[in-house]
Amino acid sequence: VLREQREHLEALLEYAELTYKMSPVHTREALTIVLTLMVNKKEWKQPRERLVNMMRYISNGLEILEGEIHEAIKSVPALVFLSNVFRDHGDASNATQLLEHAMKVEPGHCTAFLSLVHMFEVQDKHTAQLFSPWCTCLRC
Repeated sequence: VLREQREHLEALLEYAELTYKMSPVHTREALTIVLTLMVNKKEWKQPRERLVNMMRYISNGLEILEGEIHEAIKSVPALVFLSNVFRDHGDASNATQLLEHAMKVEPGHCTAFLSLVHMFEVQDKHTAQLFSPWCTCLRC
């Protein structure tokens, strides 16, 4: 299907899932396909769900993902968006890690901070020491 019709997005998404399942060597390619579909077809929600599902089965998935998003790893809005994707599909752990990275990139970013506070609440992590590195930047 892909050879004859490259715009067949559902087939491309299925190919991405099969690719990462075949071998860890193909993980980067699969993530790149899914991320490309997320960027190019913003209204199509299925790639977001597929990304989260893939990340549950890929060891060092977040590390590989960060390597694939290149310049976006320095963009707090992009990191918050990805975090929201993970949060919306029930993956609080990866969502939190992305937000923590966002706070390292831009410690005074209020949206990232509030989202991070929310993720800590969702995971029942309510200790003040979790917030102290960022509170000085935000003047809490």
